[in-house]
Amino acid sequence: MDLIKKVYWTQDMFQFFHKVEELTQDIEYYHAHEGMEFVYVHEGSGKLIINERLYPIEPRTLLFSQPYQLHFNHVEPPYQRTVFNFKPSILEPFSKLFPTLYTFMSHIANSPLEIQVFRLTEEQEQQLNDRFYHFGELIRTVPVHEQKEAVLLFTMNFLSYLMTRVFPTENISHQPIRPQKSRHVEKMLQWIEMHFKEPFELSKMAEELFLSPNYISGLFHKVTGKKIIEYITTRRMQEACLLLHSPSASIHEVAKQSGFDDPSYFTRIFKQRYGQTPRQYRRHLTTMYPAQRG
Repeated sequence: MDLIKKVYWTQDMFQFFHKVEELTQDIEYYHAHEGMEFVYVHEGSGKLIINERLYPIEPRTLLFSQPYQLHFNHVEPPYQRTVFNFKPSILEPFSKLFPTLYTFMSHIANSPLEIQVFRLTEEQEQQLNDRFYHFGELIRTVPVHEQKEAVLLFTMNFLSYLMTRVFPTENISHQPIRPQKSRHVEKMLQWIEMHFKEPFELSKMAEELFLSPNYISGLFHKVTGKKIIEYITTRRMQEACLLLHSPSASIHEVAKQSGFDDPSYFTRIFKQRYGQTPRQYRRHLTTMYPAQRG
């Protein structure tokens, strides 16, 4: 299954869908995106699993996923949402002109976040809806050669609003990540996504990315706050949680398909992280979502 969802970018920089509706079928997927994805739920209910946490999806909810961050969604119709997806690289040329805004974007794109799901107030809902509506109208009416400027202006305004009105900012560093380093981290995350089920070798990763092992280890820890092997373990745990949704896969198979050669070690690590064994976790899912599809 291809988990990195291919996005057909407009102007090679963004994707925007305003109030897209699904009226008849449940929506269920597990994937990641190349860009930063914001989904605002106007109508619908369901669940989101991201960063090893389970969140309810309901109206007036803003969902955010980082580049290449895997997430699982299950939403029941009627479901109406607005989707804004953009590449962080579009703001790199303006990092010196807007250092605070660029720092904020770099932080939420690359750093571990405590919160990625936000329940907005009625006032925030109106403010966000106004922004989405006017941006949608602008994109439909401006000439193609002016779209890039319109997208850049909206993106900066949108991020500024999130920075000042939605996201907590007390833990944001005021030392922005340089664009080249940001690209290196993206390459590392892509490499991990391709190889996390294999035994990890730092030397192999460094060789294939044409970077030194010390540089990779230091930069990755600086940006994510985790060692590479810690991140890989987290990614394997996310995969295991997904596989445990299917009753047909044995615990041994879940361990192997998640990148753990030793099922006993997998069970021990899983219990340390989640406070329950994989079997208990699966039973808990069955209790919470008895009608869930495998």
